[in-house]
Amino acid sequence: VYKRQERVRLGVSSPWVKGTSVEERITGLESDLNAGHLDAVRLYHAWDEWFPQGGEQFLTDAGRDTVPVLSVNTVRRNGQRVWWKAIALAKPGSQLHNEMRRWADDLRDFGRPIVVSLNHEPDHYRNGGTGSPYWYRRAYQTFVSILRNRGATNVDTSFVGVAWNYDPRSPVDINEWYPGDWWVDVIGVDGYNWGKCNSSNGQWRTFDQIFAPFLNWIESHPYKPVMIAEFGVTERAGDPGYKPNWLRNAAASLDSSDWDRLDYVLAWDNKWEHNSNCDFRVSSSSQVRTAFRDMMQSPAFN
Repeated sequence: VYKRQERVRLGVSSPWVKGTSVEERITGLESDLNAGHLDAVRLYHAWDEWFPQGGEQFLTDAGRDTVPVLSVNTVRRNGQRVWWKAIALAKPGSQLHNEMRRWADDLRDFGRPIVVSLNHEPDHYRNGGTGSPYWYRRAYQTFVSILRNRGATNVDTSFVGVAWNYDPRSPVDINEWYPGDWWVDVIGVDGYNWGKCNSSNGQWRTFDQIFAPFLNWIESHPYKPVMIAEFGVTERAGDPGYKPNWLRNAAASLDSSDWDRLDYVLAWDNKWEHNSNCDFRVSSSSQVRTAFRDMMQSPAFN
């Protein structure tokens, strides 16, 4: 069974925000938290973007030990989907094959450890128009083959699924999406406590309730490290102590033996783009900022 060799890396997911660079967002948050550098940063790139971009070069600064956790999404900057079947069947010399070679070379030449997923949450309904589970698996395997053939040995490949879909009660079978242990270095999951911010019928859930199905599922893959690639809790109206207490309880859970295989934890640090009432930021209040700082300094991450 896999056991991690060093501390769990705690960081944030850094979605694109108009008018600011990744460096500005991350260094600004680090300054607010006053607890040193974040151990990891989640980044999101379109298929035809390059890595690292100008605002990401700071990740290679001397004295910084921040691991990028990158999602290469199968959509171009103009919004055009890149079909999984087309990726899977791309021939050497074709545009898609050359684009995958360019990705492999960029990642290899970054020269530092990096975790990369191809189109995180392929099991989410928003990705349904890009292809079937079969073609996602094939596309993922093709992408990873090119990374390996181009010598990108600094890259750990990751599959990231939606937390609920690891539950056998979900109508989506995560096993149909999983590319296989041979192709996946780190198994990832995204999970949120939405509460009632987006629906009056929503439920407030504990960290353990959200991620228990994932812990059960990974028992069938005992040799793989795991990652919480996105997690978050929204503010609860009329209860300013709820979110900071939730974060502290999450830190306590992560320090348990249930998470011995955990390598990365990344908090979603933004409001939901479709409803600003869903505020997942780790600095949404002074109490929340203190709780996340305490989380960074908790035994689970040191």
